[in-house]
Amino acid sequence: MVQKLGAQGRPEYAIGAIVDGQDPEVVIDYQVAAAVGAEDGYIKRLIAVSLEKIRRRRAAYGLDLPLDLRDRTAVLVDDGVATGSTVKVALKAVRKAGPRSIVLAVPVAPPDTLSELVPLCDEIICLMAPKHFHAVGAHYNDFGQTNDAEVLDYLERARDFAKQVSQ
Repeated sequence: MVQKLGAQGRPEYAIGAIVDGQDPEVVIDYQVAAAVGAEDGYIKRLIAVSLEKIRRRRAAYGLDLPLDLRDRTAVLVDDGVATGSTVKVALKAVRKAGPRSIVLAVPVAPPDTLSELVPLCDEIICLMAPKHFHAVGAHYNDFGQTNDAEVLDYLERARDFAKQVSQ
């Protein structure tokens, strides 16, 4: 599971991201962190809090272990990319899991960030790459956060669908 590491007072503005697991993967954009005044102490506390949040979500969602991605095509989906910090750490973690190929699917991202992501995956599907990009949420009518109850509902629906398909 991936957790964005947000700037102090601006949690949606990524200074980095973390993926849990045996060997958690952390990516910090130190240039962005310095620009928003995020010091080492803040970053260390944020990492610890984020790992605990991921642990709680993994338990609540019934997701004990990461999927085995060896020799599979992994499709990583994000609601949009701005700085790329979160998706970069996710792509690095997925690559470590040994998939045959990685496809990144996003509805919107700035062209320069997409260019940075090309070496990290095998294919990128992006519906819009506006030249004048300001924020992911600006491309949605409703960019409200998804709560845990909604996630649990969607996971249950996906499990039910998987059962029907396998019968």
